[in-house]
Amino acid sequence: FEEARLFNTEPFALQDVYVDGDCTKVPWGQLYGNRPRDPDRYLERFRLTDAVMDLVGDPKFDDAIVIQGVAGAGKSSFTLKLCRVMHERGLMAVRIRLRDVPLDMNIREALPRAVLLHDPDTPLTERDYAANNDIFSGGKIFRERVFYNGFNICPFVLILDGWDEISLAAPEGFRMQVTRMLRELREEYLKFRDPRVRVIVTGRPSVDVDESHFMLQNTPLLTIQTLTPGQLNELIEKVVTATEMARLGPPAEKQVFLKPEVLQHIQSTYQS
Repeated sequence: FEEARLFNTEPFALQDVYVDGDCTKVPWGQLYGNRPRDPDRYLERFRLTDAVMDLVGDPKFDDAIVIQGVAGAGKSSFTLKLCRVMHERGLMAVRIRLRDVPLDMNIREALPRAVLLHDPDTPLTERDYAANNDIFSGGKIFRERVFYNGFNICPFVLILDGWDEISLAAPEGFRMQVTRMLRELREEYLKFRDPRVRVIVTGRPSVDVDESHFMLQNTPLLTIQTLTPGQLNELIEKVVTATEMARLGPPAEKQVFLKPEVLQHIQSTYQS
């Protein structure tokens, strides 16, 4: 987020151009359960970071936080931003790409093996998996506690990114893989925990996840919204500034889209 070149080519990092977007908040049961729908109530937009951290710091909240959005909505970028925010607030994010989680073992064994300790663009090897076996100290780290926002909470926050990227290589079908993994996730890290462990899961809207029984009636779905015209302008300004500063070195190629006439066309088209 702070020091890696964006897309491995740009002269700046994601931090330099990141714009904190908005989301809507809807309980899962309101969308997919049997409750009467009240769509107007759930059209309000919230700043995504604030919405997540409010739930993390809510002493009465004891569920997973589910962030969904279409491809390219910024889910993975947001999880990187969230890691930094949590670090600043005294929490320790454990960000795991679900595509790296081995699905042929229990979630307690699978998650530590999927923690990335090196370049995220390099695939995990069997040697990496072996090195990670005890990275959670047999689960003991999730019994640690810190006083946060007026109550005790586990300082380690699980961020599981990309349920839609789970490998299909296992012999079972996709739905069975997802169902088992999410069921074990809830049983291991959410049910009757003291202190509470915060679990954040991201992915595209998926029927398989909806039918996995992971979601409860009140499980909050935070759906990432498109940028407002003001947020788009902020993004453009940040990209222009970051490209001119080039704090991580020269760009890999000429930035044609930064021509003033191109940017003006993008802004006017988006606003219309």
